Parts: sequence; structure tokens; C-alpha cells
Amino acid sequence: IQAIGTAVSHTERKKQGLHLITLAGTMGHGEALHFLALLHRNGEKELGIQPYNNSESATTDSNRFMIYLEEAVLAESSDALNVRAHCQLQGEDGYEKNAKLALQDFLAAAELDHADACVSAGAMLHQGYDGVIERDQERAFELYQKAGELGSIEGWRNVVACYATGQGVPENKQVAEYIAKTMLFSKEGEEDV
Repeated sequence: IQAIGTAVSHTERKKQGLHLITLAGTMGHGEALHFLALLHRNGEKELGIQPYNNSESATTDSNRFMIYLEEAVLAESSDALNVRAHCQLQGEDGYEKNAKLALQDFLAAAELDHADACVSAGAMLHQGYDGVIERDQERAFELYQKAGELGSIEGWRNVVACYATGQGVPENKQVAEYIAKTMLFSKEGEEDV
């Protein structure tokens, strides 16, 4: 920490911030660990952090993404669960493609009130996925509704679609229109983004 009035460069502030976040991570703070994982996934040239590299020539430093992400998951970071689920779903960043594990992580993040994870899990369940996830439109609807209640416009869009088409709930166009008017459009009549 610098004395008051001491000029500190932008890079030095970044280094101090990284030190504090790393300290929080060593104390098991899930979101700090998630931040460190993303920092090592994307890299930070100014701090000398290389982006994640899954090649055989990768350095230990470049593998820190997965190490931090796994630690963040153990600390029950909903954001980390969501990131790992996407990696598993796509088979990227060192994770094998595995839709079942991806769904488990999306659902675990949804239990921790992660709106985007609710939408992703709902999407996998809505039609089934890749022959390994069974279709469960009722559960998909519940997840979309939870996402909407957590503030996700995408969640509300999916709830409207479910009511309009009768997927996961009885078809009810009036309810679909009401939700669309009250949850998707602002008072000026423009669709919320």
C-alpha cells in the first residue's frame, strides 16, 4: 500500500490489485479465484500473464487457468461453475467435451442463483442435447422462469415462448402476451435488451 499522495503508475496499481485478489484467493474467496482463472485464461500482457495454452509445450503458468477455476468451483463460485460448464459443453480450454458434466455444473450454478446458468441448463433440457441429455421441457420452463426472476431478459423470453407454444406448461397465449408486455418491454414500448 502506498502512502497518501504518492504517485503510482497504472501498471503498479494493477500489480497491487492482483496481489490483493491473489491474497483473497489464498483465503478461499470463490469470486477472487474465478477472477484469477479468467485472468489466466485471457492473459494480461502488462502483468506478464500469458493466456491459457493447452499445448504440450505449455508452461505451468499457462495452466493456472484450470487450477484457479477448479479451486473456484470448490469454493462454490457460481460464475466458475458456469465457465467450467461452458468449457465442458464445447470441449475447450483443457476440458473434455462432456454434455452430462456441463449440465451438472449449469444446474449447480443455477442452485446458487446464477441466471445465465439457468438459461443454459434450460436450453439443454428443452429439446434434449446431443443424444445424452433427455428432453425435460417442464424442468426447462422452471429454469427459464427462475432465470427471469433473477433478472434475465433471456429467461423471460423463453418463458414467453413456452407459454405461447405450450412447451413445458399448458399453452396460454394470454399469459405469454402479459409476460411479454410486462417483463420484456419498457414503459416507452421498446424491447429491453
